[in-house]
Amino acid sequence: MTSPFDSSNLKRTYTLPKNHIATFIQLFVSSIPDSIIFPEAQPALNHEPPLLLKMILFAYHRDTFSGKEIVILNEDNLPMMCLSQQTYISYHEFNTFRRNEYYSVLIKRIFIHLNLLLHEHPNLHEEEIPDLLQWNHAIENYDEALYEKMSHDYDQLIQKQVDIALEKEQN
Repeated sequence: MTSPFDSSNLKRTYTLPKNHIATFIQLFVSSIPDSIIFPEAQPALNHEPPLLLKMILFAYHRDTFSGKEIVILNEDNLPMMCLSQQTYISYHEFNTFRRNEYYSVLIKRIFIHLNLLLHEHPNLHEEEIPDLLQWNHAIENYDEALYEKMSHDYDQLIQKQVDIALEKEQN
């Protein structure tokens, strides 16, 4: 017997505004070719890399770097729930994914390219969003000097926090 408060009845479908960062992340990660997201010779994961990438990118935009805090964000934040499709992922899986050499570099690369696009187009109009937030557009039309500066900033501001969180959660 199920009660009206059974958890299966609580799953809802939410729609985010088109100009929300979670929408931008969803569109951008969805545009990345499979050959980049699914390279050969990567370990099997319990969840698909695009899902993990979307969740991690959103968490980083919220200054959330701990795997445990990403899990909490997924439980308490509607935009994150939309990205994750209300899928539970353990902090161990987030941390394993982020420790992987290939995916660690890919997360950084995606984060920088997405931010470059948003920097270049701060006032996106609804009709422009799907066209501009594309992987091919991002990698073909970026300022190399700005990319290098953002790469340095990422290492100092984000990766340093990620490394601290991963070390704390290692045990």
